[in-house]
Amino acid sequence: MSIVDGVLSRKTLGSPSITEGTIFCSGAILNKDMSKSIEQIVYEANILNTSNIEKAEFLEIYQKIKEYKISLVNNDYTYEILNISTTLNYYKEVYDSLNDNTKYVVMNGILTNNFIENLIRSGNKYKNVTILIIDSTKIFLDKEIYDKFIKLNGCIKVINNIKCI
Repeated sequence: MSIVDGVLSRKTLGSPSITEGTIFCSGAILNKDMSKSIEQIVYEANILNTSNIEKAEFLEIYQKIKEYKISLVNNDYTYEILNISTTLNYYKEVYDSLNDNTKYVVMNGILTNNFIENLIRSGNKYKNVTILIIDSTKIFLDKEIYDKFIKLNGCIKVINNIKCI
């Protein structure tokens, strides 16, 4: 057995591609205000436990698109691979590619505040689309931005869930 220490916010080491299980541990050092520390700890735990996609049709398609940075999957499970080399700062290309038939935006990289904030500002096309991230260690969203996105009917799920033990 090996134990990986993810101290200093290195939550990516808890990825299911590296570990069989994750023990989430945090302390009051997050904020001098204990209630804010607890709020942040609960948020981070909830992010780690983001629900996963269980659709067999998607998982079959995913094997064909998993090597690409960003792909769009339609309601009929056809897909489009976007010619993007990184998930950073490409919200406009993603947004412009969304249409009424888009079911999932599949991101093989990190999900950032900048991406979500700009997606929200761009319009409403994201509201019927689920953003799929490889696993929850790739979600780098502040609580306020995550909460706003969800409140505006945004949806984020993971492909591989983390086993929190």
